[in-house]
Formats: sequence, structure tokens, C-alpha cells
Amino acid sequence: MYFTAGQQQNTSDTSMGPNSIGIPQAESSPDRSTSSNGRQVAIIQPGYGSMETGFPQVNATIWAQGRVTQVTGKLPPAPQLFQNLNSLEKIEGKTLRKLTFNSDIVTNVSMAEIRNRVKDCRQLCNQWLQSQPFRAIADKMRSRLDPEAEVWCIIQTENPELKKLPWHLWNFFDSYPLAEVALSPLTYESVAKTVKKKQPRMLVLLGSDRGINLEPDRQAIEKFPAEKVILVQPTRQQLSEQLWDEKGFDIMCYCGHSWSIGDGRQGAIGLTSKDWLEIGELKRAFSAAIAQGLRLAIFNSCEGLGIAQSLIELNLAQTVVMRSPVGDRVAQEFLPNLLNSLSQGKSLYQGVRSAREKLEYLEKSNPWATWLPAIVQNPATLSW
Repeated sequence: MYFTAGQQQNTSDTSMGPNSIGIPQAESSPDRSTSSNGRQVAIIQPGYGSMETGFPQVNATIWAQGRVTQVTGKLPPAPQLFQNLNSLEKIEGKTLRKLTFNSDIVTNVSMAEIRNRVKDCRQLCNQWLQSQPFRAIADKMRSRLDPEAEVWCIIQTENPELKKLPWHLWNFFDSYPLAEVALSPLTYESVAKTVKKKQPRMLVLLGSDRGINLEPDRQAIEKFPAEKVILVQPTRQQLSEQLWDEKGFDIMCYCGHSWSIGDGRQGAIGLTSKDWLEIGELKRAFSAAIAQGLRLAIFNSCEGLGIAQSLIELNLAQTVVMRSPVGDRVAQEFLPNLLNSLSQGKSLYQGVRSAREKLEYLEKSNPWATWLPAIVQNPATLSW
């Protein structure tokens, strides 16, 4: 059964708690060098620069093996990689708009050529990250991080070019099957700890569905073990009322259309085909939801980096978004796999990596499918 705005679904399993479904927990002391569950963390700060001019000072901090290690390096200019990524992004956007809205947009690029460009991008990305100036960081990560441990590799940057870089293509991750990459802003803060709920609560937004099919998303959400409030194309008032709900939510999941604006620093979601909501327009309501326990937001929609930026500025712990425009088939495959992993108790990082890798078979028709999912992490909420 599905529910419209304001109606609630109560699952029968009341023993299921937030810890058992991989929801990120409240922050703890950031000065411990290893986590209680063996998790290891590497935070890379590229600093100022660009892919056209290079990054003259890259800092990395590694928490592993009972100690903290700091190392510095550089990233050289990579203009060819930058041009390749920009070209792919334009082609990708045109292709998906044509498929989604049956438009007359002309791409003039064959699928075979797109696949070749994707292959070139993978090669250029690895050449850049294996360059001599960056080797000190790469070598130190390999010497300190355990290939059998869960590794969170966090890229801390405000640079829009680096946010769109497919970091997961770095062959470092081939030797670390439990490692996943996330993005993080340079400035952040935490919120007060909240009372843990006996049963996780999930706020679901099924928004604008023009040209896309949200039924597979609904089916995946229905199976997820949580008490749910499902809003179907809600008004702003209906969404605001739920965000202010004193019972609070652990997870929010949006499915529909979205985009990033303002050079990727802001984002908007389609509540309906006629009403687009910028996150900042309900800033106080989202802040209230975060203060009352919201820890994770999932946006199974296009161009979500601006949305994630807006929510991190409100101190949300973790967000999962799609970096660029996403095809219907990719979105329909990703969300069920992610929710299934979380329901099995896997961490968000393990869940995203697993769900992303399962998109591989779609790359014949969607060559960039595995590039799209991204975690955006608030470092202040890391659990050590």
C-alpha cells in the first residue's frame, strides 16, 4: 500500500533499530586514530588550484593502524582530463534529456564514441593520480591502509571540477574492496546529539515524475525496514509539516527530478511538474529535521551535488546523490541495491560501492552509469 502526503506506514518489526540498518550515528571524538569496528579513514585536501593549472599543495591525513599520518604532495595540471570531463558532461546531459523528454536535441555523437571517451577519461584519471608529484600520498595510503579494512576516502574540496571527477576510477580502489570515496566541504560543523529511536523513521518524497517511472523506487522503498511517511507530489506546506515533525526522521529519500544551480552550490527538487523547491527555501524546516535526528538523505535524481552542498551547510551528516543527469534505468537499479545493503546493516560507504558496482552491466547503453552515485560527508559527524 502507498500513502499520500501526511499518511504514515508502520512496519511490523519494531525491534529494528537505526544501528542495524547502517544509518550513520552521532559524532564522536575526532582525535582517535582508528575506529572501534576497524574502519580506516583518509582525508585528501587538494587545496587551491584547478585542473588547468594544477594543485600545488595537496594534504592528506590518514587514520589507520592506531596512529595518524600526515603527508603532502601535488597534483600537476590535467587540461586534457578537464576537457574530456566537460565534453562528456555536455553529451550526457543532451542524451538523457532527449531520452527522457522525447526532445529533438541533436547529439551528433555515437554511443561507441561516448564509450571511447569514457575509456580515455579512465586512463587520463589514473595517469593524473599516479603522477610523480602525487606519489607520496598514494604510496603512504597504500602503506598505512589495510586492504581488508573498510576505508573511507574523503576528498575535501570546494572545487566544482574535483567534485565531478570520477574518483572511484583510481586504481587504488582495485586493491581495497571495502573502500569507497566521498566528497566533503572545507567548512562544516556538527549538531547536538539526538536521542536514538527504537525503530528508524524514513521520510519519502515522490516528486515530479515527468518522463520517468518512479514505480520501481516505490517498490524498493516499501521493502525497506522502517516506519515511513510517504509524500506523493506534496505541496510545500505538506513537506514543511513533516520536516517539523517532533518525532523526527533518520532518513529522507527523494525520487524525481532535480538539478544543481549556482555553480553547484545550491540545489532544487521538483515537488510537482510545476513547483521546484530550492533547499534554502525551507532552510529552517530542514534544519529542524536535522536537529531532530535526520542523519542521511538520499536523492535518486539528477545533478544532486548542489542539493548535498545545501544540506551539508545545514550540518546534515551524509547525503547520497547523483553527480550528473541520470537515466531512468540507472536510478531504478541503484536505489533498490543501496537500500538492500543498508537493510543488511552495511555502512553507507559499503552500500554505495556495492550498488554502484552493480550498475556495471548497464554501461553498454549508459557508459557513465557507475560514475554517477556520490556520497557527500560532513567530517564533523564521522564515527571513529
